[in-house]
Amino acid sequence: AGFDTCHAVNAAEARRAAEKFDPDAALIDVDLGDGPNGIDLARVFERTRPELVAVMLTARPSSVVSGQLPPNVGFIRKSLISEPGALFDVLDTALRNGGDTIHYDDDSPTPLATLSASQREVLRLIALGLSNLEIAKRRGITQSGAEQAVSAVFRGLGLQHIDELMPRVEAVRIYIEARGLPRRSDAS
Repeated sequence: AGFDTCHAVNAAEARRAAEKFDPDAALIDVDLGDGPNGIDLARVFERTRPELVAVMLTARPSSVVSGQLPPNVGFIRKSLISEPGALFDVLDTALRNGGDTIHYDDDSPTPLATLSASQREVLRLIALGLSNLEIAKRRGITQSGAEQAVSAVFRGLGLQHIDELMPRVEAVRIYIEARGLPRRSDAS
């Protein structure tokens, strides 16, 4: 699409890359793992690089994200990006009109939007068919810690008080409905 790009895996790397690469726009995921999140990074860019157009990628509904964003930062729900061309169109519009004009949301939040990144990862492992013990090993925590994490996922999905449902099975159904089947290669 004619864009020159630079990739960063966390907020610190993105700050360094922005100094060297001097981008016109930044496409930032809200969830950057451990450390500062994408919203924190957008705030830093607002102070240090006000000319930079920032667009946040999020799986969360606009009601959760929009109030946290600095001015002139747009967002798009990941579920609305069906092909690379859609993302290119968003960036092109943001560059022409400013990031704050970009607020793409389908207003139908998935139940996963209420979960933290850690909880979504635990849910993904559940959807892969891992037991609590296997989840504990994968995440480097105790089995009791894994059981607590799984229970937190069920609470986050509103599954803790539904007698007729098996929470683990229902949680997997919710995950698959929102994200599709997890790949077996994700299990390694």
